[in-house]
Amino acid sequence: MQETKVSLREKICFGLGDVTGNGLYTLLSSYLLFFCTDVLKIGLAATTMIMFAGRAADAVLSPIMGILLDYLKLKQGKCLPLLRIFLIPTGIWLWLLFSPPAFLSEHLLIWYMVVVFIAYSIHFAVVNIAYSTLISVLTRDIRERLVLNVFKNLGANLGGFLVTASTLRLVSLLGNDQRSGFSRTVLVFAVLFMACGLANAWNQKERVAENGKRERIKAGESVRIAMKNRGWIILCTVQFCALTYMVMRTQGITYYAKYILEDEAFGSLLLTTSSVVGLLVAFVMPKVAEKLGTKYCVIVGNVIWCISMSANALVHSNEALILGCNIFSNVGWTIATGTIFVMISETIDWSERQSGKRIDGFMMSVMVFLQKLGQTAAGVLTAKLLEWSGYEADGLITEGVRQGILLNYIWFPVFFSLVIIGLMVFYPAKEASRRG
Repeated sequence: MQETKVSLREKICFGLGDVTGNGLYTLLSSYLLFFCTDVLKIGLAATTMIMFAGRAADAVLSPIMGILLDYLKLKQGKCLPLLRIFLIPTGIWLWLLFSPPAFLSEHLLIWYMVVVFIAYSIHFAVVNIAYSTLISVLTRDIRERLVLNVFKNLGANLGGFLVTASTLRLVSLLGNDQRSGFSRTVLVFAVLFMACGLANAWNQKERVAENGKRERIKAGESVRIAMKNRGWIILCTVQFCALTYMVMRTQGITYYAKYILEDEAFGSLLLTTSSVVGLLVAFVMPKVAEKLGTKYCVIVGNVIWCISMSANALVHSNEALILGCNIFSNVGWTIATGTIFVMISETIDWSERQSGKRIDGFMMSVMVFLQKLGQTAAGVLTAKLLEWSGYEADGLITEGVRQGILLNYIWFPVFFSLVIIGLMVFYPAKEASRRG
């Protein structure tokens, strides 16, 4: 149908939306923990509290936002108005998070980071839920969604690439020290990402909500409808595991490069190649999905990830082989996650066909809630592993510290990936089909 067609301008702007989303995610998952421990010199126990507070606020607000989205009946849609309102404040809180005043005592600094991270997380939760739900209301056409997903993946990897390729260089270039360098660097990213997000927010049209009158659905009924959808339940659990292992690995890269390889700059190369690989694989994902099916994309991608990460443990300090393992692991990650949002949209459509009611806001937000819960778990697990191993910033690297860093960087991610493979065996094949 003509109403399902999405223009090229909308597709490009939709991709810019995830330049913002994944750029913000990459910036925090890659550098916030390091910023707290090695730049601000905050102890690991306090850092764990900071990470938990911010991630938990984000996670808890996500399902609440999903329920509110299903109630919204605004003329411009339900996702776009939220993006237009909350994007700029999100950028301001991001800059404040990396710009604590120098005069604060250690105690006040910790509470400053807690409060600002919570405020940032609340705003980001609104933006993230609205953007994640947007793909399901732009069109019902599965082919259009797959194309939108290509632009989404391209934007996500471009946002990640901009962060990983330039953050530490900009920190050195723009600041007299790392503290001032991070503040000015994050200000640059905040302006850039908010511009990309607003370009998306002002150049889209929500179509699916226009096909009929939207019925107000109670939260309890939304839960009953969603819980009958086995495919959706499995995908939500998969996303929890996926975000847990990816964030653990991402925030562990800087520690791995600095303390295991004794080459901090190599960490930036590992992070950058992750985004470059994602950009390249995103172009072929529609063909890969067509050949394998979306279900087997998740399985095959995670198999590649497990093999590559396990091989990383065998090559010790050979940076060329480590880089090769990093490239293949990110090929696996991109294949494994490249069609997840399309699959979620299909499960939303399936529930609508079964119940006659569309609860896209609730279903997408619960999935995002579990993603955020995974990020929260990753932040706590990484900090605890470092604490239990006896890690101290710029301190002596004992065998215990070495093993803690490797557990975080390699073996916990492999474990969660194996769990995903097991879960996807039970994913309903009919819902995994493109024509589902």
